[in-house]
Amino acid sequence: MPQKKPLTKKTNSFLFSIQWVIANNIVKQALYIQKFSDHFLRLTAPKITVLAILILISITSSLTATPQLTPLTDQKTQNITYQKADQYLKTRNYKKALALYRIAYKKPNLTTYEKVALLYRLGLCHFYLKEFNSTVKAYKKILEFYPNYPTAKHNIALAYYHQKKVSKSIDILQNILASHPTFIHSYNSLGNIYELQQKLDNALILYRKSLEINPNNSAVYERVGAIYRQAGEYDKAILAFEAALQYNPNSITAQKNLIEIAYNLAIFHDNQGEYNQAIAYVREITQIDPQYTPAYNLLGIIYSKKKLNLKALSSFKKAISLDPSLPHAYYGLGMLYKKTKRPKKAIAYFDKTISLDPQFIHAYYNLAEIYYKNKDYTKTKDLFKKILKIDPSSSTAYASLKKIENY
Repeated sequence: MPQKKPLTKKTNSFLFSIQWVIANNIVKQALYIQKFSDHFLRLTAPKITVLAILILISITSSLTATPQLTPLTDQKTQNITYQKADQYLKTRNYKKALALYRIAYKKPNLTTYEKVALLYRLGLCHFYLKEFNSTVKAYKKILEFYPNYPTAKHNIALAYYHQKKVSKSIDILQNILASHPTFIHSYNSLGNIYELQQKLDNALILYRKSLEINPNNSAVYERVGAIYRQAGEYDKAILAFEAALQYNPNSITAQKNLIEIAYNLAIFHDNQGEYNQAIAYVREITQIDPQYTPAYNLLGIIYSKKKLNLKALSSFKKAISLDPSLPHAYYGLGMLYKKTKRPKKAIAYFDKTISLDPQFIHAYYNLAEIYYKNKDYTKTKDLFKKILKIDPSSSTAYASLKKIENY
């Protein structure tokens, strides 16, 4: 497990040499790409589960293996619009859009540009309707007009992929990149396919190439971060997800992954007794998401271990203010008051814990201990009996009950 390195620390490791400039834990300046690190190419491919390549409707996404509704390369075709059909396409009503595009395609005296524009849209409709044979036919017709048009070839490759003709799809994508080395969609789609095949070295190389062409693509950083996270290279994963957030501050995927990584690392360092490192990770979480309740509960636990009781109290109460139904925070307060010899308050919070989670066995044990010290043996017995109902194999509860049964 890596040693604590602040999520915002300047570093030269990642998939390439980079410089980070951070103020108030928010990236203020652009990522400066210098050169790729050799270590990026040496990642040992772990066995991981990668999200399947899905058909995404978003016309702006360039990561997943799906044709993109991008402008045609020829300027004249960019100005050709079919307003009603285009509106159906954008609102995902593909059958209605397809019907109107077919009518338009049958009109006489269409120019080459008009035919290509319509074929492009027809191919998209067929693809989203999972009519992949028709998708291939539409884009092959485009290639009759423009034999080297990379978008048409790319979309054919993706149709083949969804027909499970993976080798054929890969061959086409590789040929596109050989003839059009800046065609970013094929880097991303081929990277996705390699990722699904567990060829992670190859996937990372392609994502690297994609980022060389467009270093602002947050979705690609997300994929890189996911690979590094599964490989256990958390520092690199963190940097990748931070880069994703830099270019897309609303990236839910990046935020979620950063929080989960930091939370797991905080727990690890807490268990190792490395409390300051654990606190640093928790602080990073609260900067990403100030409403993330488990972070405040964990912070309360850590501060309690450090005997920083006021900070622990504040942290547990913050957790409760965010989620009044969180039993662990009430239990934390109960333990805090028990430790500081305020039994009445401790009892109140342990009772609240049990009311929220009747199976919270540690709350029963602590209540039993308090009542035993107060010589309230009746309540102590009742609590041990409840513990045995929850866990009949508890030798501790059984022995304790036997010890006081005659009191």
